[in-house]
Parts: sequence; structure tokens; C-alpha cells
Amino acid sequence: GRLLDEGGRGVMMGWEAPLMRRHAEALLPGRLGHGPGLDPDSDAASSSVLNVGFGLGLVDGDLHERRPRPLRHAIVEAHPDVLAEMRRRGWGERPGL
Repeated sequence: GRLLDEGGRGVMMGWEAPLMRRHAEALLPGRLGHGPGLDPDSDAASSSVLNVGFGLGLVDGDLHERRPRPLRHAIVEAHPDVLAEMRRRGWGERPGL
């Protein structure tokens, strides 16, 4: 995936995913929440995360896959097209967000 501005210039690209995963690991050391026996509603970490600019949602997705997930996770996004995509992907219904 990629996110372009009005001039067609890259804002965020899919190749940045490994970098965003490392950011999530640095913010919330722990394990990824996939697999049997991992409760998606397990105890939340005591941390709070504020992300300014959703972009492709790479770091936000990684943060929500980690266990424990952040107690509070806020995303500030001003672009109406990105907000619409966030809503379409269900970000408004995620726990702790």
C-alpha cells in the first residue's frame, strides 16, 4: 500500500512496515497477539499512546496486535480521506481507542 498527497508524492509507503513494527516494539515490548490461547481482550498495558497522523495505520495496527495492548490509544488525523478510510476499516470500534 501507499498513501499519496494531492500532488502524487508519497506520504507513507508499505515498505515502511518493518520500521513501524520496530516503533511498536519499542513503545510496547511484549509479544504479538496472534495464535491460540491469546485473549484479544487480555489485560491492557498501563501505557498510553498518542499517534499524530494515521497514514496507512501501520504502527497503529502493530500496537493493537501486541499483548498487552495500550490502555489508551489516541490517533490524531486531520485529512478527511484518511479519516474515512479509518472508519471503513473499523478503527472507531477498536477497544481502547
